Amino acid sequence: MVAVVKEDVGTEVQDFRERAWPEGDIFIDPDMSFYKSLFGGQVSKETLWGFLWKMFIGRSEVSKRMRLNSEKAAAHKADSNLKGEGLILGGLYIVRQGGPAEYGFAELEVMDYAPVEEVLEAARRAAGDTTGAAPVAA
Repeated sequence: MVAVVKEDVGTEVQDFRERAWPEGDIFIDPDMSFYKSLFGGQVSKETLWGFLWKMFIGRSEVSKRMRLNSEKAAAHKADSNLKGEGLILGGLYIVRQGGPAEYGFAELEVMDYAPVEEVLEAARRAAGDTTGAAPVAA
């Protein structure tokens, strides 16, 4: 497994490695090719005003989901910071070794995340496991 990040501000990548990715590769993508691949060739970015409206004022389902995701992250004591560009939307791919993407997820809003069961199932398929056992990191 690898992580792709768009920037390394201060000790961000080092901190992420220590906290969450101690043995995985981390690639810095200053051209944002990975991010562009998620959104049809363009970087997708939330505006600051749009984010603030949805997070603190809005009453839509999107606003409710963002607040709920923020509360979940806080409950799990997920570390965050205000360094760097935080409004560029990201996502993930699960790719078979030497093959095509098995699964893709692109954030629709800041703080979206892929459904864990979908990710685990895609990881099993990509690894060629049809037994339903949890994937093992290489």
